[in-house]
Amino acid sequence: MLDGMESTKCWCGNERRPGGTECYPCHAYYMREWRRVHDPTPEQRRKINARRIASHYQERGKLIKQPCAVCGDPNSQKHHPDYSKPLEVIWLCPDHHHELHRKLKWNLPFVIAGIPVVAVAVTASNVTVKP
Repeated sequence: MLDGMESTKCWCGNERRPGGTECYPCHAYYMREWRRVHDPTPEQRRKINARRIASHYQERGKLIKQPCAVCGDPNSQKHHPDYSKPLEVIWLCPDHHHELHRKLKWNLPFVIAGIPVVAVAVTASNVTVKP
């Protein structure tokens, strides 16, 4: 430390990632090592698999990214209401995605166009998968 200022460098010499204690490559290495020793629970494995399947379909152009189902923002993310159905996703912008998870945590209702979020996922019109 110089002049009482905290260093912005990782131990390897690279710039630290924002809010982190190490750079991206060192953090990725740490996480790979941590995951090697700590196996995911069956529930975590199910979520990982559902996310991988959805990402695979999206990369191949079979799952089409949609704008946010609430506000129409094109910067949207996939939300899986039911991990046993990996291709049935709700597209939400980061703000509405965080709001949804906050409400789900406290068992509060989250409604999209007058339909509760759980029911939205099972409607065929919300699932955009190319044959």
